[in-house]
Amino acid sequence: ILLEEQPLGIKDLAINGYDLMDIGMKQGKEIGNMLNMLLEAVLEDSSLNNKNSLLEMARFQCLKGVYFY
Repeated sequence: ILLEEQPLGIKDLAINGYDLMDIGMKQGKEIGNMLNMLLEAVLEDSSLNNKNSLLEMARFQCLKGVYFY
């Protein structure tokens, strides 16, 4: 895993909570929940760990859920 530079935690994601707030997510536990969901996706497919893919996934989840203001 370390040789492939796969993410091991939320801090290893290509985005952070500020990026999610920039797309309109509420500050608070929703940010943490979204980052955990994105980490799970990246752990399954490390090619998703780039800013564009992660923000697209977050936007899609926001449209399905209650993550926006």
